[in-house]
Amino acid sequence: MEKRKIPISSKYINSSGINNFKNAIGIDIGVNIIKIAFLSIESNNLYFELISFKSKNLDLLNQMLMLENKDVKIYLTVGNFHKYIEKLKLDTKNIVIVAKIKAIYKGLECLLENNIGNFFLYEKNKKKTVKTKRPCLVIYIGTGVSIIKTDVDGYTNIASLPIGGATFFGLAKLFIKDVEFKEIFELLERGKNENVDLGFSDVFSNQDNLKETELDNSILISLGKLSVDQKSDFRNDDILSSILHMILNNIIYICLNEYERTNSSSLVFTGYFCTEDCIIKKISEITNKLSNQKVNPIFISNSGFISSIGAIISGINGYNERNK
Repeated sequence: MEKRKIPISSKYINSSGINNFKNAIGIDIGVNIIKIAFLSIESNNLYFELISFKSKNLDLLNQMLMLENKDVKIYLTVGNFHKYIEKLKLDTKNIVIVAKIKAIYKGLECLLENNIGNFFLYEKNKKKTVKTKRPCLVIYIGTGVSIIKTDVDGYTNIASLPIGGATFFGLAKLFIKDVEFKEIFELLERGKNENVDLGFSDVFSNQDNLKETELDNSILISLGKLSVDQKSDFRNDDILSSILHMILNNIIYICLNEYERTNSSSLVFTGYFCTEDCIIKKISEITNKLSNQKVNPIFISNSGFISSIGAIISGINGYNERNK
């Protein structure tokens, strides 16, 4: 279980809404991780308490909710929500479903306006704090991928992609049996995808009339060496690195095209999948390379909780998907 606390400006929550926040919880249930946000008040200062744990521990969520006030309001963003509502031991009248895209937008706006998200670039293995410029093209990588354009006056749902975090973890478990969630990221820190992928220089020579830029070890075939090399002792960390590169390369290629098409000013990556340093580093490397160093992706320190924060804010502000 992960716990953290971030401050929130009282200006963001009007005085009439604070009492409502006291009895409200925002919950984002993903395939792998449950993310929770609720308001706490200490010495007249407001905070968002943030908690996350594995989705398979739904009983833990039930235990937490049973300890809360019976009048607590649950603002939930989740796919196939009927399945989860049946498992949550709560009166359905206390559960409000918030659309995922709406939750992402509201969460992002909250972090932007409160400056509690700590937006940053990843340059030369260091995080550099920056301010985002609108309009933003927001890439939410969770189970799948949602691409949203946000501006001061609202948001536009650009596209959804079927490949994302769940795709990566699914392929990881196919190649590496019984691997734990945290172990995957430890392996990624050590892995080198070039030991498994085929690059241009592995297939072509300088005599093949290719541009020099195509001979700089750019990836030609993901996992290519597994099909042409007779050896069977490929390292698990290298295989995982190749899978990650393959998935992110496809996501980022599409996103860069949308970034240019929508005339966006900032490219922001968020979602729980974008919280690990090894993922952030790889996204930065691929984005810089595919854009010829023209686009620097922006990340958010608390991006794993953006939907749960957005869900509670959407709910308190009167957004109710059932009554839309």
